[in-house]
Amino acid sequence: MRILAVRGGNLTSLDGPFAVDFNAEPLRRAGLFAITGPTGAGKSTILDALCLALFDQMPRLPKGRGEQSAAERDPKILSANDVRGVLRRGAALGWAEVDFVGVDGLFYRARWEVRRARLKASGSLQAQSLSLTSLDGEQRFGDGKKAVLEEIETRLGLSFEQFRRAVLLAQGDFATFLKAPAPERSALLELLTGTEIYSTLSKAAHERERREREALTALTAQGGGIGVLDADARAALETEAGDADEAVKAGEQALELARAAVAWHTRDRQLAEAEQQTADAAARAESAWREAEPRRVEAALRSALQPLRPVIADADRAAREAADAQAADQRARAALGEAQTALTNAAEQHNTASLRLEQATAEQGTAEPDLVRAADLDGQIAALVQESDAARRARDAATERLTAIHAAQRQAETALTDRRARVAALESALTEQSTLAPLAAQWSRWDAALARHAEAARHCAEAEREAARHAKTLTGLTRQAEDAALAVTEAEGRNAQAETALATVLAEDAPALEATSQARKAASEQRDRLRALANLAERTAQRREERTTACAEEARSRDEAERETAAAATCAEEARIRQAARDEAEQTLRRLQLTQREDVETLRHRLVAGESCPVCGSEDHPWADNRAPLARLTHEQEERLAALNEAVAALLSRQAGHEATARAARATADALAERHSALSREIAADAGRWAEQAGAFALPAEPDGAAVAERLAEFDTRLATLADDETRALDHRRRLDEARTAQAQNNRTLAEKKASLQSVKDTIDAAGTAQTLALVRRDRRPRPTGTRRWMQLTNLRRSTRSGGRRGR
Repeated sequence: MRILAVRGGNLTSLDGPFAVDFNAEPLRRAGLFAITGPTGAGKSTILDALCLALFDQMPRLPKGRGEQSAAERDPKILSANDVRGVLRRGAALGWAEVDFVGVDGLFYRARWEVRRARLKASGSLQAQSLSLTSLDGEQRFGDGKKAVLEEIETRLGLSFEQFRRAVLLAQGDFATFLKAPAPERSALLELLTGTEIYSTLSKAAHERERREREALTALTAQGGGIGVLDADARAALETEAGDADEAVKAGEQALELARAAVAWHTRDRQLAEAEQQTADAAARAESAWREAEPRRVEAALRSALQPLRPVIADADRAAREAADAQAADQRARAALGEAQTALTNAAEQHNTASLRLEQATAEQGTAEPDLVRAADLDGQIAALVQESDAARRARDAATERLTAIHAAQRQAETALTDRRARVAALESALTEQSTLAPLAAQWSRWDAALARHAEAARHCAEAEREAARHAKTLTGLTRQAEDAALAVTEAEGRNAQAETALATVLAEDAPALEATSQARKAASEQRDRLRALANLAERTAQRREERTTACAEEARSRDEAERETAAAATCAEEARIRQAARDEAEQTLRRLQLTQREDVETLRHRLVAGESCPVCGSEDHPWADNRAPLARLTHEQEERLAALNEAVAALLSRQAGHEATARAARATADALAERHSALSREIAADAGRWAEQAGAFALPAEPDGAAVAERLAEFDTRLATLADDETRALDHRRRLDEARTAQAQNNRTLAEKKASLQSVKDTIDAAGTAQTLALVRRDRRPRPTGTRRWMQLTNLRRSTRSGGRRGR
């Protein structure tokens, strides 16, 4: 996207047409250029024209935050954020036009236009119009303002907010950005670039890190209190955990499949609904297109007749001026009544809107506790959902354990059946060995002797193995003791270093964090109050300037009303004189016309020289035979009467115009007087608010922007100092916490190392004692003697016991 040219006409301070062609020299090759001029010269108006043509919006009037007022233009029509207020005062037509290259590489021309009714400067403002065409004018895009704006945004590739952030920085935002302190400048930069989300993400990340660290600490403390399981219990639990993980994975896979199926069906339903809506919209669009055919034909006809509109309007105006001159007074009176009615209605609407605003504010305050309770309930619902998930997982684990118990029960029943079969086999073997019954009769004596001998041999072997094991254990424990002693020495060194670091941090001279934070917060609040006072002072200065302007305009309007009234009286006097002359001329013309009537001509023919006239009795008849002077006099009198009629009509028209202008001037003066009074009241109210707060900052009694600016500069300096102190205090607090944490960690590590060393020493002592005892038991081994019979009995006893074990 690239802007090629900006053009316009009759916008605010720029009278007549203007153009800035970026595609022509010298701007074509200028990488950087500036638009300069005094205040009010129209620099910002060029940028306003750019935004008006592309977006029907102005940067200085974003979404109701208007910075300029349209009250002087049309106080009964325009609101403060109406873009039509950009039309220059006294102009009947204003426009803005932009040539640009779209994201598709094609050339376009966007035009914005506003006009007054009948193209008169006194006419009411009409709705603005927008159009988008190709640069050669052969194609037109969009039908209606909304469609045109959508087409422009599509071809620009930017919305208005994106255009303001990426292309155009509104007047005042950059100065505010430069003068703001570092934290506020960061916030303003985020506001201009739309990167507030990253600050939110940073805060959320830090909060998440804090919660996870606390959870880890709690888990570590909890783990320290858990006893160590033996190998069998641990293996059983690991097996159970593995089974549970497999079950969870299977459940998660099933859940994902179910979710995928639900998502597929949801998407299918959405697509079906979208298809139906698209079909309905297409049908409605087709119907609207067919219904709009007559309007399109009429629009084309009107477009073709548009060039004749000024000529037709001039002809109609010329035809209506004679009738308008006679009805001007009645229309003016009616307009005055309507204006008074409109003013009354506007006041009632303002009061109604104020009441609705107060009601809305009260309702918002009433609903605030409900919103807080709703947020608490949302948190409780989330916790209950988590508890429900945990309970469901516990139920699944219990079901799996029950299944495992049932399987173990079936295995135990199978083992019992096998052992019963082995017992039956042993009973059969005893029956087959019945020849050894005499020996079995004395078996208890021989069995006791054999048991004592076997037990003694077993104890001797166990004592030898135990002595060897304890010797090996003592060797390993000795190495462990040496390692533990070295670890204790290292831990003591680290602990000494941590104590030194903590003492160093404690000895540093750093400001108190809480006091500094409170001071910065208090200073920020005072600065905000000062900014409010600065805005109040600026608003008061603007209102005073507006009041001075209104006063001057009121005086000018009243002078104009007096001049127009005097001019109307002069015209009335001249019209009265001309009307008297016209009445005399009409009477003369009627007399001349009477002398030329047919009956008078007949009497003239009957006159006889020397005889008396039957009408007047005179014997002198000068007009008896001379008709030419009568006709000439009649014609001259008719011309004179026509001239007098035209003069009287012109004077009456001028009188009506002067009277209408006088009434309009008086109405304007009354409105300005009311505005002057309202501004005076507002200035007095602002002065009262200033007096309430200015004393706390040692400011003058009257609103003074310069004094507030000086105090703001002082507070900015103080806030910068406090911010530095707070940064130092935070850094000191962080390093102090780190030093204390390191010391505590080293103390715990040292205690653990000492405990480990002591445990190893105790284990070495216990292993030495156990080794000594094992050697003593080995040295007490008996020396049995016997015969072949003894060996037979021993072998028989062994075979019997092994068979019994196999049976079991």
